[in-house]
Amino acid sequence: MSLRPDALRRVAALACMGVIAAPLQASGGDIAYGEYLAGDCTGCHRPEGAEGIPSIAGRAPEDFTAALAAFRDGSRDNPAMRLMAERVTEEEVAALAAYFQTIEPY
Repeated sequence: MSLRPDALRRVAALACMGVIAAPLQASGGDIAYGEYLAGDCTGCHRPEGAEGIPSIAGRAPEDFTAALAAFRDGSRDNPAMRLMAERVTEEEVAALAAYFQTIEPY
């Protein structure tokens, strides 16, 4: 995993303060890595939601990972989401889930 130096410093500072330890352990994902990856998601999934596109802010990691699994296996049908779900690794899904649970929905 490669993070920008400014992001790495921020993560180190938060980790030292204990701010990210509990959410990271609770979900098993790397919040900073999830934030780094989230741009692909937030292009469509706004914190306030949009017509036909739900917000994923504040979503429980279990729900987030279950939704992506459903898009991967075809039990939820959305061609764009299926492509997105198929290209992320399990580590990336865990990181995204950890990050999005920390975002306050509107």
